[in-house]
Amino acid sequence: MPRSKQVSDKKVLAVAREVFLAQGASASTATIARRVGLSQATLFQRFGDKATLLRAALGLESVDPERVLQYADDAERNDIELHLGRIATRLLKRMIPIVEVTEVLAGSREWKAAVAGEHAHGAIAETVEGLRDHLERIGVDAGLLQPLLYLVHGAAFMSVHAKPKERTHIRDGLVDAVSLLYRAPAANPKPDRRGTPKDRA
Repeated sequence: MPRSKQVSDKKVLAVAREVFLAQGASASTATIARRVGLSQATLFQRFGDKATLLRAALGLESVDPERVLQYADDAERNDIELHLGRIATRLLKRMIPIVEVTEVLAGSREWKAAVAGEHAHGAIAETVEGLRDHLERIGVDAGLLQPLLYLVHGAAFMSVHAKPKERTHIRDGLVDAVSLLYRAPAANPKPDRRGTPKDRA
């Protein structure tokens, strides 16, 4: 059996994800430990309990809103439309694994326990609240938030069922849809729709 320090957390989570998706949320942690060459005790020392391991393996841990809302470059900082498109693609990347595992594991009691409370449909809840505040700061109508999230969720669902090469087209389509949404008068009544964010300074 390999020494525990030689088995990275990344490796453990990759194997755990594979096992959970193949066997469901009721899969035994003993199976996961055996597959990676660790004892169950070591597995729990690292991840605390099965629910925590399940959330981590399936990508349901909370994400820092700043990773979604940050400006990647000056072009994004100076162009709200570009910024919103990139926010949508970052959310899409986050949502794809959530939709994927939800379709596989929905209905399992252990799955419901793992995503209960602060994790319920919602691994991105904190990000959504951050996005709401962010839209207000950059002068975009907060009413744009809900349709933007619908677009992202729809794109994530399509991506899960698409071939790898088709995912690029889905992502590009999402960006185009967000641009149309932003240009709609109700979302942005200002004459200059590509204006400068209020908080760019």
